Amino acid sequence: MALGSLVLVLFLFFQFLGLLTHHGEMIPVPDFKGKKLGQLEAFIEDKELSYAIIDSLYLPEEEPGIVIRQDPEPGIAVKHNRTIYLYVSSKMPPQIEMPQFADRSLRQALSMIESYGLKQGKISFESGDEGAVLRQVVNGKSYTAEEIKSAKAGGQPFLIKKGTPVSLVVGQGSGSMLTDYFSVSGMALSEALNRLSSFSCKVVFDAGISDSLSCKVYRQYPDPAIVKQLGQGSNVSLFVTEDDAKIQPDKINPND
Repeated sequence: MALGSLVLVLFLFFQFLGLLTHHGEMIPVPDFKGKKLGQLEAFIEDKELSYAIIDSLYLPEEEPGIVIRQDPEPGIAVKHNRTIYLYVSSKMPPQIEMPQFADRSLRQALSMIESYGLKQGKISFESGDEGAVLRQVVNGKSYTAEEIKSAKAGGQPFLIKKGTPVSLVVGQGSGSMLTDYFSVSGMALSEALNRLSSFSCKVVFDAGISDSLSCKVYRQYPDPAIVKQLGQGSNVSLFVTEDDAKIQPDKINPND
């Protein structure tokens, strides 16, 4: 009888403990995204969960102090009192060491600007090695490759905030005259080549094209949304397709 009583007491104890701790019960993670920091306490009050802010990220398009990511994601089943880790938008953009764009090709510099979280600024041209970035301009100050390398070697690299616009001064070749450059997106290939006759055009065909005469331009490099003038004879790449779905009408500029 004593042994039976002990087993019964232990059974009831663990049953009560399971009810008290919600043993084995799972709850879905709520969606914290978009919540402001001041709303989190009220939001979590009845959720039987806790939260911890572990990092802040600078996103210029987001209002500061907003939850932008969480771990685990919404809807995932977790145990009671689980801690949800939150990432919030930062008020100030982080500073980074200014990359060197000078002495690189224009294509490479534009790709680097995007990869470093910076913005493309104005692109201008002057006499120099054709297609090479001669200088970069940040916050109104011009920097050469030598200046950037020297500052880094001296242990005092130039610092800039993420999201800062970077303008580039590009070589146009000696004696090359500048001329207007414009979009030919949506034009038939023959018409585009005629309109860009001042430049040296390279055509890149989509795979599987059956009739080059029916092709239309869907992309070009340099991007005319960024570069407004080019030296006569400059290299221009035209990407053509038979698939009208690839053409973006908002980039077509028939008046140029």
